[in-house]
Amino acid sequence: MVQVTGHFVSVTVLERVGLGAMCDQLLELVRRVRQLRLDANEFTCLKYIILLNSGMVIVCVVVITRARK
Repeated sequence: MVQVTGHFVSVTVLERVGLGAMCDQLLELVRRVRQLRLDANEFTCLKYIILLNSGMVIVCVVVITRARK
């Protein structure tokens, strides 16, 4: 896993400090977001919703998914 700063952190290190489950959840979230194939505007919208209200992420993903069908 790579941090925002560009430093590499192994999953083993994260598991040792008790963040293994969080890492797995984050990787699953990244996989789902990549499946959506968002354009730049949709991705920006999603980031703002996450920043403003983390409970709305599911709603935004569902709306975008339905809009693409």
